[in-house]
Amino acid sequence: YGLKHFGMNYGMVFSAWGVGGFMLAKLAGAMYVKYETFSVAYYGAACLLILAAVTVVFLKVPQHAGDAVAERVRPPVLPLKESMAAEED
Repeated sequence: YGLKHFGMNYGMVFSAWGVGGFMLAKLAGAMYVKYETFSVAYYGAACLLILAAVTVVFLKVPQHAGDAVAERVRPPVLPLKESMAAEED
């Protein structure tokens, strides 16, 4: 997650999209040849879509060990007027 890994994440998602589009089109064609209808392919795609949606619900943003430490060490941010008054003293 985050901008640090944006390029890698985008590349992986786009590659998976391309491979999935190619493989599932071949699979749908094979299902049509076998069953003479696209219904089996549509139901299979619907099941995969539901599985993906359920998987997304259970995903969590990764927590890194350094994040909690950074929050404790970060100094508080004062409003502009208070910080200017503190500099005048």
